Amino acid sequence: MLSLQHFDIFSGKARKSYTFIFKATDKNNDQVKFTINWGNDETETTGWHDSGEEVSIQHEYTLTGTYTISAKATDKDYNAESGWKNKSFSAPKAKFVNSLILRLLEHLPFLEWFFGLPGF
Repeated sequence: MLSLQHFDIFSGKARKSYTFIFKATDKNNDQVKFTINWGNDETETTGWHDSGEEVSIQHEYTLTGTYTISAKATDKDYNAESGWKNKSFSAPKAKFVNSLILRLLEHLPFLEWFFGLPGF
């Protein structure tokens, strides 16, 4: 039996990378991998991790909104899967001025070069 015990998420702002923590336990102590649907048309599958290990994964949301993240674990030896576990995550709006500046930089990329800003 494979159990996706938990995954923790943190609220934050759009256009920022967040750390998500995943943990699954396999009764046979087989290694596990995680399949994550980030809720923004992006899916990711991790490499293999020890049963019971907390796994940190970074993901960035570029748009403001509320996303439903779905995750499941798969064990290495028997290909057994946990059920999907869902959690909501909110990427709130940036302040108006920051939002306006970001939009200008997205639509007029030469401004990054002009002002010597690092790329997005």
